[in-house]
Amino acid sequence: MTETAAAPPRLSNHRLSLDDPGAITALGGVLRSANYTEQDIRRACGSEGTNVIAHAELPILVRRLPQEGLLPVLIRLFMLGVRVDRAVAARSLAPLTPEGLEALGLVRLASGAVEPLVKISPFHPHVLVGDPHYQDPLSVPADFVIGVNQTSLNIVSLTVRRPVKAALDIGTGCGVAALHAATFCERVVATDINPRALNFTAFNALLNDLRNIEVRQGSLFEPVAGESFDLVMSNPPYVISPDSDYQYRDSGRDGDALCRSLVRDLPRHLNEGGYASILSNWALRPGQQWIDPVKEWIRDSECDALVLHTQTSAPLTYAGDWNRPLLPQRPKEYEAAVDRWTDYFHRSDISGLAMGGLILRRRKGASTWIAAEELPVSGNPGTSDQILRIFEAQDWLAGGPDLQAAALRPVEDLRFEQSVTVANGEMSIHGAKFSLPRGFKMEGNLDPRTMVVIGHCDGKRTLGEILDRLGPPGDPQGIRGQVVATIRKLFSLGYLVRA
Repeated sequence: MTETAAAPPRLSNHRLSLDDPGAITALGGVLRSANYTEQDIRRACGSEGTNVIAHAELPILVRRLPQEGLLPVLIRLFMLGVRVDRAVAARSLAPLTPEGLEALGLVRLASGAVEPLVKISPFHPHVLVGDPHYQDPLSVPADFVIGVNQTSLNIVSLTVRRPVKAALDIGTGCGVAALHAATFCERVVATDINPRALNFTAFNALLNDLRNIEVRQGSLFEPVAGESFDLVMSNPPYVISPDSDYQYRDSGRDGDALCRSLVRDLPRHLNEGGYASILSNWALRPGQQWIDPVKEWIRDSECDALVLHTQTSAPLTYAGDWNRPLLPQRPKEYEAAVDRWTDYFHRSDISGLAMGGLILRRRKGASTWIAAEELPVSGNPGTSDQILRIFEAQDWLAGGPDLQAAALRPVEDLRFEQSVTVANGEMSIHGAKFSLPRGFKMEGNLDPRTMVVIGHCDGKRTLGEILDRLGPPGDPQGIRGQVVATIRKLFSLGYLVRA
């Protein structure tokens, strides 16, 4: 029976070998030929998730997998993080060999077993190497390189995807955003303060046969002084805390100083018309609205800005959430961390901690706008298209046009689910929910009147003509104004477009 123990602690100063680029690229080819994809791993494991697997699930997941075979052994080693008998690995991994994997720094051969030293996660169309999961949070080293995770997926969702010459990924980690950009940008510069992160990014570029990624070490814009780019992405260490234990999480600066500096310095490195996407947390002082600090960051930036707010947490909630990995094994350390963090927030006069993302577009010499929206930073395929529609809509609305003079239509794939109930023998329509499979992961509700108006928006008649046809122009109850306001909001968020 294959052991189900977690992967062993990392070897001291463990790096991946870049000495044989051909072998790394060949490994990527084997992973793809073995169907090492999210869908096939889920199917093989009978599990909903692939990137985060609870330790308690391991005995069940391991028993669901065949003992031998290329894909099952790859999953055991690099997704579940369990040891595999060396003879089984030798038979199953062909054309790979245990010795070849050890030479690349991916495994360790010991006591007749192959022990994984990394985790390999699929993120279509790529596969990416990161450090394995540590059961004890206090054993995680400061230079830990987190693999594919929700925040790396979020920064990809917020990235405007269009062909450009040069892109910059600040705080690249294992290189998720850099690899994503490399598929549509001529060249990508990936920076990080952590040299191990750059080692993993360089390895992952070769693993996916991407030769247009350059890695540079340094903080924020230091490695690219004097350079500018058409696209900038950053998933920085944005957590606000008194700690500096983990380079991937903690900035080591006071409050939100790192994100504030990043946003303020960014325009100097963004070409005219270029886009930048940043994940961020920011501190709120008593009496501040969630948008207030970010407005100060963006002031005089010569950038249009779409600011997305996902939530604001109270200091105690924020401290509890970020230190939750200490539970349940280390309750005393958890309580001490929560006390340390909340004391820090109190001393810093922080009453709330806002979370979200910023998308900026450089527009030098123009009258710029700021749009503040309550939207999730995560998205589905096509979020980039919706972001571009939002910017186009905000550009047009900034000129103060008469929306009723515009001919509008819903975007492709916009979905409506209407709710109808029957009571006392009569049917009642309760409006509709709308969602967009190719865009931000959100749903909204529409009242029946607005739903009828949208149903008539065919791109041929103006909104005013449709409203005149469906009801009198004079509206003492303000219903027409309410419908127009809702239509304006949908247009500003890219759910409706001008024909």
